Amino acid sequence: MECDEKVFCQDSDDDDNCFEKDEELENTNVLTEQSLVNSLRRNPEVGEYVLVLFTTKKQRVYYVAKIIETKNHEMEFNVCFLKMKRKSEQKFCMPDKSEKYLVSEDDLKFILPTPTVSGTAKRQSYYKFPGIDLSLLNMG
Repeated sequence: MECDEKVFCQDSDDDDNCFEKDEELENTNVLTEQSLVNSLRRNPEVGEYVLVLFTTKKQRVYYVAKIIETKNHEMEFNVCFLKMKRKSEQKFCMPDKSEKYLVSEDDLKFILPTPTVSGTAKRQSYYKFPGIDLSLLNMG
């Protein structure tokens, strides 16, 4: 089967390896270090998901976190960090232990869209952020 611009194919003659291009793929926001330079336009609210930047002498690493409590008088937010489970698919999950961490307002770099959740009550739920591509960032 020959593919046109609206169909993606793997290197195979099998029609099962082709799928139609999703509109969401066309509207994906690819996040880069440069696009995250500007500070947030607004403060995140409780329940929203954000990208948090940690900087060491050698590297910059981004983590996905959920806002647990709003900003305190020290300009810090209480967050719960998600664990990256499948880097290639950009899927995250809640940690086994729900620990809270204080994060400076300056370390919050981007408010993520509401995630889609997959999984069942018996299996671990995975969180994926539609319309966002984190593949160019150093994710922890």
